[in-house]
Amino acid sequence: KPFSRERFAATLLRAKCRLAQAANAADNTRLLQALDVLRRREDHLQRIAVRDGEAMLLLAVQDILWIRANRNTVQLHLADRVHELRETMNSLAERLDPRHFARVHRSAIVNIARVRTIHPWFNGHHVLTLENGQQLRMSRYQNDAFLRLVSARSEA
Repeated sequence: KPFSRERFAATLLRAKCRLAQAANAADNTRLLQALDVLRRREDHLQRIAVRDGEAMLLLAVQDILWIRANRNTVQLHLADRVHELRETMNSLAERLDPRHFARVHRSAIVNIARVRTIHPWFNGHHVLTLENGQQLRMSRYQNDAFLRLVSARSEA
């Protein structure tokens, strides 16, 4: 069909507006995703409340060397003591900052800053040595945790 210049210009303007709206929607989606990542970082645990007799102690998560699963409880290993918390390993792992804690075995999470050495062991396993001399076996299935440990160690 024949069309006028004015009609073509109006259609072109409408198309440009729709494309701009779509680009803004994509930008808004990326912005919302970035804000969600930042919000989740703020939701990570900073302190954990544990019972100590009649009192509740508030432990700073950076003081934890490693965490061990023990059925439906976890043991929080600090430099000089161990505290037990009634929580599953999975629920605690979700609330810890993955930039600072890595699951190295199905029953162990380590504070990346507290790892001093990583040595290869048998069948793809590795042995981690923590700053207090404690040695933990790392599962061969935790390769991404291993890579995070290595990269965190090389940046330090």
